[in-house]
Amino acid sequence: MGVYDPADAVVEWESLFTGDGPQELARAGEPQVLTGITNDGCYVFMISERLQALLATQDPPRRDDVARRWSRLRRADGEFIGEDEAVDHLAELASLARAATGQGARLYCSVR
Repeated sequence: MGVYDPADAVVEWESLFTGDGPQELARAGEPQVLTGITNDGCYVFMISERLQALLATQDPPRRDDVARRWSRLRRADGEFIGEDEAVDHLAELASLARAATGQGARLYCSVR
C-alpha cells in the first residue's frame, strides 16, 4: 500500500461517502485525536461514529467506488495508491468496523 496520512484518509473517506467537504469535517474535529503528537509524529486517533457506521453497513459496490475515487484523489496529489490496493484496504477496514460495531466498540488508529 502506498504511503498516506491515515488521519487525512479517514476525513477523505467520510467526505467521499457523505459529500461533506473535508474542511467541514476537520472543523468539526474529525478525526478525534486522543493523544498528543510526540516529537517523532506518533499519535492515536478515533474515527468518527458516522464513518464507522458507513464502513460497517455500506454495500461492497458503494464502498469500492469510494476506494477508487480516493485512489484517484491521492494520485492527483502525487501519491500512488493503486485502485485495487485501495479497494482491498477499505474492505479490510470495513470488516474491522463491522466487528467493532458488533461489539459496541470504536475504531482507533495508532500512527507511528
